[in-house]
Amino acid sequence: KRIPKGGTVLGVVASTDKTQLTSMTGNRAAHPLVLTTANIRTEIRMKASYHCLSLVALIPIAKFLEKRREFRGVLESRLYHAVLDFVLKPLKEAATLGVLLDFGDPFQHPARTADHTLTQLEKLEETFDPWDLPKYVPAAKAQRLNGVHRPFWMDWPMSEPYIFLTPEILHHWLKMFWDHDLKWCIAALGASELDFRFSVLRPHRGYRHFKEGVSRAKQVTGREHRDMQRFIIGVIAEADGMTRDITIALSAMNNFRYRGQAPKFTEADLAKMDAALSTFHAHKNAILEAGLRRGKHGPLDNWHIPKLEFLQSVVPSIRANGAPIQWSADVTEHSHITEIKDPAAHSNNKNYEEQICRFLDRRDKAAQFDLSLAMENKHIHFVADDEDPEPLDDEDVDGPLLVSTTSELLQLIEPTARLAGAAHRVQNYFAHSDLLHRGMYPQAPKPFRTFVSSQKNTAFHVGRHPVGRQMSVEEASQLFHLPDLKNSFLTYVHRLSRGENFTVGGRRPAFRDQYLPFEKLQVWHNVRIQSRPFHFPDQILKPETVHASPPTEPWTYGRSDAVIFNTDSQYTWPHSGIQGHSVGQLRMIMRVVPRPKFPPPPGKDEFLVYVERFDIVARPATSPNGMHLLKRARRSDRSPQGDIIPLSHLRASVDITPRFGREADRHLTKYNSLDVLEEYWLSKWFNKELFYALDH
Repeated sequence: KRIPKGGTVLGVVASTDKTQLTSMTGNRAAHPLVLTTANIRTEIRMKASYHCLSLVALIPIAKFLEKRREFRGVLESRLYHAVLDFVLKPLKEAATLGVLLDFGDPFQHPARTADHTLTQLEKLEETFDPWDLPKYVPAAKAQRLNGVHRPFWMDWPMSEPYIFLTPEILHHWLKMFWDHDLKWCIAALGASELDFRFSVLRPHRGYRHFKEGVSRAKQVTGREHRDMQRFIIGVIAEADGMTRDITIALSAMNNFRYRGQAPKFTEADLAKMDAALSTFHAHKNAILEAGLRRGKHGPLDNWHIPKLEFLQSVVPSIRANGAPIQWSADVTEHSHITEIKDPAAHSNNKNYEEQICRFLDRRDKAAQFDLSLAMENKHIHFVADDEDPEPLDDEDVDGPLLVSTTSELLQLIEPTARLAGAAHRVQNYFAHSDLLHRGMYPQAPKPFRTFVSSQKNTAFHVGRHPVGRQMSVEEASQLFHLPDLKNSFLTYVHRLSRGENFTVGGRRPAFRDQYLPFEKLQVWHNVRIQSRPFHFPDQILKPETVHASPPTEPWTYGRSDAVIFNTDSQYTWPHSGIQGHSVGQLRMIMRVVPRPKFPPPPGKDEFLVYVERFDIVARPATSPNGMHLLKRARRSDRSPQGDIIPLSHLRASVDITPRFGREADRHLTKYNSLDVLEEYWLSKWFNKELFYALDH
């Protein structure tokens, strides 16, 4: 109602944090303030390589003469607000949105509005001089104020701090996990037991493996916090000291954090977040009763955790401001490198603030010149969306090319320097497969090494050349320790000829004729699998590498990763979840080599895999940790249930965590932990996309 007719509000995203200039001597530091605008698409703004953040100020880092630490903190906060008040003055006609905070209860407290806070400050100044710190600060603390008497937003129209201060994933959620959840787990299991369990988890290509555990980790970042969260619930499940209520509370907190990082939300999603937080509060007292929450002087009996109280405001903030992931400090902290540390590294270690600004100014001017030159070379002119360009005469055919969006521009120009975007692009196997089938690469080997599943939701890529020489079925059976490989091929050919679904396990027909219509196999040791995001099925995810290599040192059982594969084409991954799919261990990747001068064997000439199945013996609703419990499927002779299916039936790489029980078996290693046990947990927190698929 306060916006004039025809006007609008442009959201501004501001971030500020101190950073050390490690490339300079003398313990130098900087405190940058960076800005961007909220009208930039989230997927663009969240990528540091697009340089959407601009440095607008370097906040002074003062050393106060005041000896009392509490008062130095108040003076530092006042300086901070005074600088923001000055720097942000041109923006104070804008309005933004945000959250509320208070302390550790399972309910939301009334909002501390701007009017309420300013009224408190006015009443304080009627009694105390703001610069008489020994009297003013205690009185302010009693009113739950921090001692700043002139907050920078006080004359900012339409501003409400409890709304525009949004939840921040990096510092509020991930840091809370490191400071609290992980410490509770260490206290419950003991550092040595927890570290051992982490150290024997199966490594995954592209994911951090904690070979020495987590209890003694130092200088960890948000990336390490995320990597620990992937495995923590499966690692602690059923351990000594980990009661059912504690497990439920920690699982609920993990659910809350993962669901809160989604790029979009429905009311059902928000209801699940509220339910997860309520579940934590309903079971959290078990953590205190076990003495797991500890301070410097022993166990604590309270929940005075500000970050925990922040969580009460997350759902209201999502309704007001959208997905919290777009306000995460991951990108703004990375901007410290491009906007502060890199420029400082080019300075002479003196008056570096001025040299940083000069460096950034010259860099921007060079980029603008390059852009202008590229546009001029292509005869491109910008035109506003609401402008209707005049119709061209015949004489104007060679006139300027008019564009109205940046995306159109970048498709047409070839600047001498890369303007934006990552240095290493994510390989799009979907697009590459399409080009292959359109005949764009006539020299490509067949069958094509890059292809897409029949449901068009998964793409695959194997190496151009197989590993080693061609081998017979018997040789492959011995190399990979798969004694039933020939029977699996007979079953595959039988199902293929009858048009049956390809499953893993089940009753096999009796074969009188042991003849196979081929002699040799080609083998690969890994495959790249690329999926589409749960929320944006028109986009692509980064490909993941799945291994299936034969036994060799130190992988004495072979390196065989766990996968989800489709068993019913009526169900599609990821939106069908586990329904119509199974979990298995990938043992072998191969292709049948047709006999010379003979057509390929029945069916398509395609890549095949040998998979050993796990059965789901417990659903998330029946286990306190909220995970699927898997058991290795075996035949009547106790051999693993394995079969051959098309490679195109695979859907995703997954992590299955050993069911350690009360105490982990000390014979386990990272090389055998996926092979010697019977039961495992399917970790839905292995990555966010898997969480959305298994928990929706």
